[in-house]
Amino acid sequence: MNNRVSLISTLSILGLGVVAQANPILYEGFDYSAGALVGENGGTGFSNAWANSGAGGDTVTYPGNTYSSGADNLSVTGGFTTVTNTATAGSFRDFSAITAPDGTTTYWFSLISSTGGVAFGSGGDEASLQIRDSDNTELLSVGAFGSSANWRIRAKSADGGISGFSDGGDAPNSGTSAFIVIQVNINTADSAADDLYFWVNPSLDSTPTIGSATSSITGTNFWDSGDFSIQRIRSGLINSGAAESKTFSFDEFRVGDTFADVAPIPEPSLFALLFAGCIGAVVYVRRKR
Repeated sequence: MNNRVSLISTLSILGLGVVAQANPILYEGFDYSAGALVGENGGTGFSNAWANSGAGGDTVTYPGNTYSSGADNLSVTGGFTTVTNTATAGSFRDFSAITAPDGTTTYWFSLISSTGGVAFGSGGDEASLQIRDSDNTELLSVGAFGSSANWRIRAKSADGGISGFSDGGDAPNSGTSAFIVIQVNINTADSAADDLYFWVNPSLDSTPTIGSATSSITGTNFWDSGDFSIQRIRSGLINSGAAESKTFSFDEFRVGDTFADVAPIPEPSLFALLFAGCIGAVVYVRRKR
């Protein structure tokens, strides 16, 4: 066994495997003081502060959410935000437009989230995170919708004329906190299908396969040239029927070009790398004797 293999083995034993650098387009970890979310202005890639939607009411709460799979831990910061109300309520925030170029493009989204009060009595009620365009039109959402308590995603065309849901039958109940990853494959050619997949609590060690997706929306043309251009996130509750108490909580929101961008694992510290290097050197020297 050569010294390179010995060092890699040592790193593996110590749980210090080298991880690709994450480079999200957007990131919000709610690294704020506990209390009202409105007016907070941190994170990465955003152009303004959080503002109230409807009745507002989002609060930053600690401790923040965590997620692990096997020996891997999702990189997290700060607290999380949550809103509970019987009315339409939540928060929104804008960012510079992310527009799918002509051709085929893939975007990844992730968050840690949970809901409360599901399922709802009205089909128009929801507890969700919505991704909207510059006209404040929803293009993509994730959460609990209507009479289904399970996690689902929803896609809409820019003109609102086409809408589709994933099948919630195989998805877990949204009342339990989960790490959710969404892959959006956009084909801007006229009448070409756009395919969306999502995973609930996927492994962090590699990009998940399409076959392992929790559910999907496939074979539908939602967006042609210039149609997928997102510029706002809106989190919270929609109430369209009788007043029902609902809750939506979310944390660790990311948008990126790759799975690694939205599911980062903390990289080893300089001290840890030096320590591992020293052990690797000792192993090498002993093997040379």
